This record gives sequence, C-alpha cells and structure tokens, in this order.
Amino acid sequence: FPSHDTRPVIFIEIEEDQLDQYGRSSEDVISKLEGLNYHVKRFLEGVPFFTNSGKCLDFFAVPKEKFDITKIKDR
Repeated sequence: FPSHDTRPVIFIEIEEDQLDQYGRSSEDVISKLEGLNYHVKRFLEGVPFFTNSGKCLDFFAVPKEKFDITKIKDR
C-alpha cells in the first residue's frame, strides 16, 4: 500500500443502472474498495432521493488507517 499520508478519502457516486450495463454492481465497487482497506459508507443513509433506487447514490470511502468509522452513528 502507498504511504499512509498519500491515500485519499474518496467521494464517489455509485449508480446501479450504469454499473449494470457493464455486468457490475454497487457491491462489486464497495467490495473492491474494502479490499483496498477502505471503510465505505453511504453519505446520507435512509434519506429518500429522486433516483431509480430511491436511495442516495453518494458514498465516501476512508482509508482505515486515517479514520475510525465506528465512531459515526447511523441515523
């Protein structure tokens, strides 16, 4: 892995319809990021959105060495 100081926090939009066109899913993207030692969390969990899924498409991924995500409470 790169130096702890160089791994970025990632803000990503994961849209299932777009991934489906390539035979992929949001679970594939999330699993890949988790395999790279990132915590992945939906940005606004439980908030209804005007998307095909009705969910927020935005996620953030934080390198495990930079942040203890267990301190974030779900709403």
